[in-house]
Amino acid sequence: MADRKNNVGFLRLVLACAVIVGHAPEMIDGNVSREPLATLTSVLTLGSVAVDGFFLLSGYLITASMTRSTPLRYLSRRVMRIYPAFIVASLISIFILGPLVGAQVSGALPKAIAKIAFLRQPDYYIGQFPGLKHYPLLNGAMWTIAYEFRCYLLVFALGICGVLRKPGMMMAITLVVLGLFAALGIKPFATSLAEWGDHGAIKLLIGDPTQVIRLTSAFLVGSCLWVRGDGRTPQISGNVAAISAMAMVVTIVAVPVMGEVAVLTLGAVGLFWASFRANLGVLQTINDRWDISYGTYLYGWPIATYIRWAYPSIDPWTLAASTVPLALIAGAVSWHLIEAPTKDIRLFRRLTSWQRQSLVG
Repeated sequence: MADRKNNVGFLRLVLACAVIVGHAPEMIDGNVSREPLATLTSVLTLGSVAVDGFFLLSGYLITASMTRSTPLRYLSRRVMRIYPAFIVASLISIFILGPLVGAQVSGALPKAIAKIAFLRQPDYYIGQFPGLKHYPLLNGAMWTIAYEFRCYLLVFALGICGVLRKPGMMMAITLVVLGLFAALGIKPFATSLAEWGDHGAIKLLIGDPTQVIRLTSAFLVGSCLWVRGDGRTPQISGNVAAISAMAMVVTIVAVPVMGEVAVLTLGAVGLFWASFRANLGVLQTINDRWDISYGTYLYGWPIATYIRWAYPSIDPWTLAASTVPLALIAGAVSWHLIEAPTKDIRLFRRLTSWQRQSLVG
């Protein structure tokens, strides 16, 4: 960023913790009847809105990275930012947590490697979490990472094609994808899309089409803000952010089916104001020099699932309160031992050198 004094690190950590808090009641009940935001809106959950926030911020930050790097350097950074921590978290979930909770993981490594290559969450193994009624998954939150990495590849393609230098075209693409997301509220369209996406090859390559549209919409809104702003810090006033927040609430209440569209558009205004314009004082220093939010997100689910398996009578809020600090510790360990040492490793070093020589020539 041109202005390094921002609240992005703190807010990303808040979003990671919000996912954990939002998941806790659903993991115990098997539904969202006690989920904080669902009880208020009936259409949104804290976890889904937090993930949307992650993708909005990532769209902005990752597009900035692409416009400031050579394509291969960008790709190297993205691979090394996502894969090392994901690999370690997957292996820990399968081969350490798995046996602890009864999973029969003998001979699981070859398939696990294939899953990791495609950034897929661990399989369900016979015997894991005996007696656990809802979501007996080793790491059920990992599913979003593949969608984020595909968004990285989308930005790579847009950069190669020169679209990131064309604000009008970028805006048009963003509006089209947002329009598709809004159209998911039309039942025939949503049904047809689900049927089309219910094929193995499609699921492997792009995942769930509904989630592709939703998360790509969020990512592109952030990306578009960077491109339209030509790399300048978003100049959003507190008054504009407040008005947008009120408009978002009105939309959620008046037209619930458009609730998440309102979050991705009107809510984005408030998020970017909070990220770059709000004065949060000492809170700005939290998660500023490093970023433990990724590791916190990766380990939140397995920690929570183990706790609720070990203590079957635990209530959602005790589960959340127990999980968050442990996930923060796991996130810090992941950052210092895995992410920080690997994030600047350069892949494609020779190709990058050749590319630079070609550009000079």
